[in-house]
Amino acid sequence: MTLILRRLRLPFAGTLELAASLLRAWFHRATTRRQLRDLDARALADVGLTERERERECARWFWQ
Repeated sequence: MTLILRRLRLPFAGTLELAASLLRAWFHRATTRRQLRDLDARALADVGLTERERERECARWFWQ
């Protein structure tokens, strides 16, 4: 998408790139937190998190 916007030389291309980047980051955070929520106790211990830390992280909004 970035290459296409640069080739078109649209005046708002930078804004669209920023918006796309932001959406990708939000999607990644939501996906990662969903995976974190699904970890069992053993896997949670493997990544070095407590149940309380997991709950706190999973309670955050996707934009945080």
